[in-house]
Amino acid sequence: MTLKPPTRQTLVEQVVSQMKTLIKSGQWPIGCRIPTEPELVEQLGVSRNTIREAVRALVHSGLLFTHQGKGTFVRSNSELETAILRRVQRAEVLETLEVRYCLEREAGRLAALRRTDDDIGMMKKCLDEQALAIEKNDINCFLKYDSDLHHAIAKASQNRLIVDLYVHMSEALRNAIEYVQHEEDIAAAHFSTHQKLVEAIVEQNPSGAENATHDYLKAAQAALLKK
Repeated sequence: MTLKPPTRQTLVEQVVSQMKTLIKSGQWPIGCRIPTEPELVEQLGVSRNTIREAVRALVHSGLLFTHQGKGTFVRSNSELETAILRRVQRAEVLETLEVRYCLEREAGRLAALRRTDDDIGMMKKCLDEQALAIEKNDINCFLKYDSDLHHAIAKASQNRLIVDLYVHMSEALRNAIEYVQHEEDIAAAHFSTHQKLVEAIVEQNPSGAENATHDYLKAAQAALLKK
């Protein structure tokens, strides 16, 4: 392959770049409707076709989505998130649980070494809310605080890449959890192992945190294989 001199960015690429900046900076937050096509034409001084191509590119990348009759909205502020989500959505639930094991085992181990008092407070709050959800047989509430607990553990690891990966995979991971924990007895067993995980983190016992992670994910895999 022969290298060629780089070419200048096209108008479409320049518009895409500016729109990405607005999305990633939060000036166009997730869920907001972006300016209409005529407004973008006026603001950017380019043709309608250029705007349409730029929007189409951002829709394809997963940053925007269009709602017929309502406009175009921001779906995500991260191309990494949408790429991971698309890939995880194609994965089998068992594969997703295996990835969870790799990610959460290390997050738990590091959290046991690096957690702060604030981290512990958040984890205990999540456990308390999960306990209440089990009493009420509210699985949706249980899953919400299960997700919050794992976000808290990832944050306590003080590894920004682990945090980013967990955030970007959170929807798919929640779906995997929900698939195998729709019954009260399964949720209760899951809660018990999470108590052990948090106890290990509080006691700064990294091997205990790894063992607890192994126990609850193996239980989830066993529940899946029974289906």
